[in-house]
Amino acid sequence: MAGSPARSRTSRAPGPRSTVVFVLALALAAGAASSGARGHGGGLNADGCHTESATGEYHCHGQGAPGGDDGAGLGDVDRACARISIEDRVTHVRDGDTIEVGGLPIRLEGVAAPERDERGGRKATRTMKKLVRNQTLWCDLTGKGTYDRCVAFCYVGVRDVGAVMVNQGVARDCPAFSGRRYARLERAAVARGSRIREIYRLPSYCLTD
Repeated sequence: MAGSPARSRTSRAPGPRSTVVFVLALALAAGAASSGARGHGGGLNADGCHTESATGEYHCHGQGAPGGDDGAGLGDVDRACARISIEDRVTHVRDGDTIEVGGLPIRLEGVAAPERDERGGRKATRTMKKLVRNQTLWCDLTGKGTYDRCVAFCYVGVRDVGAVMVNQGVARDCPAFSGRRYARLERAAVARGSRIREIYRLPSYCLTD
């Protein structure tokens, strides 16, 4: 895709890439388990959020927003997600903005897609599977973590996965974390007939002041 940042393969961490991914995955699991002991007893969605039954308030535990940390102990996840680049095969697609690369859970930076059980979620998940399943991806980790996932920009060939999802009209630009990197693509998708803005309201963590 035109405008994709140049990437140098010499930036990959030394040693077998499978070892790097395995170590990161172990550290993420430890961080998530630690936060679970401090966090909520259950009922959280994929971003660690839920609606409090007593008050009706919607709030998040741990790192509900991509790249955030609310002090619930998930600093361990940030530390696990070293600022490196990895290259490996996609082993699982969770939904329209979260995948696993070589077993490492990755939340795409700067985009937001409906959860699988939300309106538009199944289509977003199907689109992601069609795009990346069994493909080898190059992912530039930002050095941040969210819940049990590392945050990254990922590429299949030269195509930015997040950009493709937004351009397909199944995900949205998340301005607070994208710097409006995908805003033009979202507008173009809507102009072509995508109803993503109608069916999927941006999460509050994506909004800017």
